[in-house]
Amino acid sequence: MSRAAGLSVAMPIYLMVATAIGFVDYRARAHPERGFDEYPRAVVANTEDPPGKYRVLAPFTFEALVQVTTLDRVVVWVGFRWLCAFAALIATHLLLTTWFSTTQAMTGSLISGAMLLLTFTNSWPHPDHLVEWALSAAAVAAIARGRDGAFGGLLWIGALNRETSAFLWLLYAVSRPWSRAHALRAIGFGAGWAAIYAGLRAWRGVSWYDPWQASRNLEFLRLLPDNYDPYFRAYAWFGVVLIGPVAWIGWRSWGRQPRFTRSALVVVIPGFVATAFFFSSIIETRIFTPLIPMLAAIVMFGLAEADRSLTGA
Repeated sequence: MSRAAGLSVAMPIYLMVATAIGFVDYRARAHPERGFDEYPRAVVANTEDPPGKYRVLAPFTFEALVQVTTLDRVVVWVGFRWLCAFAALIATHLLLTTWFSTTQAMTGSLISGAMLLLTFTNSWPHPDHLVEWALSAAAVAAIARGRDGAFGGLLWIGALNRETSAFLWLLYAVSRPWSRAHALRAIGFGAGWAAIYAGLRAWRGVSWYDPWQASRNLEFLRLLPDNYDPYFRAYAWFGVVLIGPVAWIGWRSWGRQPRFTRSALVVVIPGFVATAFFFSSIIETRIFTPLIPMLAAIVMFGLAEADRSLTGA
């Protein structure tokens, strides 16, 4: 079966899963009105606090859709989030068919959807969250398939969404053998990302804030105070639940993992986790969303290794 034919078979399943994710996203998250009303208006008006004021892609896109469609904001919000989830599943499928069959790619894509549910914790639904999932999956797929031009475009679009897109550049830089041509492309893509980062601050005004979170995160790892619901007191450990089992699978199947996923395991994921610990609030597991496509690929190579062991191949 060709990749196109395989994707056509998978599409109805991804439609179903995107709908399920959208339902959970809207019904299970606290204060959805913050995501579809207060926050995007504040970002567009440049009254949102940093770093949110620099994360312009999703709020401006959402507000444009509201203006163009003239539909109720809630309707546009649900549709916007659904499209992002659907796009992320398709992009993950394209990523995994770089190496795997349609059935295996569907398995990995569905696993990535299950991983996403762990990010629906302790925060209202930020507009950039599911956009980041879709952009990260597409950018990681572009790296895996050697589509450098597409990767560069996605990286620069991602820079308009969240600063964590820088780790996509890191994956691009380390996941291939170094050569002069690769180094020049990496430098060019990185320079473009940095120009967008600086340009956003020139456009919206520089607002200083203290990003240091390590001391708070250490407290969170000791569990939240007793006045929190017992279930939610362990929020800080949801990131471990998301990443830990996959890292274990990756190490168990190290001999099967290609340079691409090995680079993610030993460079990108540890670097991301360390940065998140020092400069983000780890009780908001959504910050780990860009890792999900990489984690899905690691899992699938681990499952392939398990299948080979069982069959003696």
